[in-house]
Amino acid sequence: MKKNLIFILIVIFSAALIHAMDYECKQELEGKFAKDKILVLKIGGIPTMVEKLPGNFGTKTYTWIVIKENGDWKVKSFLGEKSDSTNVLEEKEVLKITKFEVGKKSVKIWTSTDRALTYDAAGRESWIGSTKAKGAEKHANYWDFDMPKDYDCQTALKAIEKYFDLYDSKDALNEAKEIKVGMTVEEVEKILGKPEKKADMGDKIVFKYEDTIVTFVDGKVTNIEFR
Repeated sequence: MKKNLIFILIVIFSAALIHAMDYECKQELEGKFAKDKILVLKIGGIPTMVEKLPGNFGTKTYTWIVIKENGDWKVKSFLGEKSDSTNVLEEKEVLKITKFEVGKKSVKIWTSTDRALTYDAAGRESWIGSTKAKGAEKHANYWDFDMPKDYDCQTALKAIEKYFDLYDSKDALNEAKEIKVGMTVEEVEKILGKPEKKADMGDKIVFKYEDTIVTFVDGKVTNIEFR
């Protein structure tokens, strides 16, 4: 009887500990991805939707993007996988978090942008509004990251960071965009992208962009010129 009681207490204690760990992880993630924080998209070609559809009483809607455990994404909304240049999010798109939710099997992020969108739905079988309409000047996407059983914070962060860079505010994003002396080649490319032209002179490398020339010596920025 005593052994059974001890076993039951151990099970209860272990369950309580796991719950506490899950709660702590949940709190950490919710704090990190709080409403109004800024995400910058790392990949392009993601379908998006106007935040409010025309012709259906202004109902709020989102393009639902499901990201599998292997990192692949798929559109699950009524838009299907059809998209064109007027309703696609590109690499480096700036998104604002509107809602974040930690579930047992997934992490969900709702986002919107301030970029205006004129939507042309001609030829789309699934469209439920008019063929041409200007939205509420925002894109809205719902990102649903599939998670393995009993996932932890690092697993969730790794999955999200494959798609986004996170910033506390637009001011923090703008500060991060500034090229500074001492930055590495990787840091500059993360901000400005690949250069239009590149001159490699051994220990000295010069990157030429449309309006900027960046010089590296021994892999670090030593000079920045604006044209």
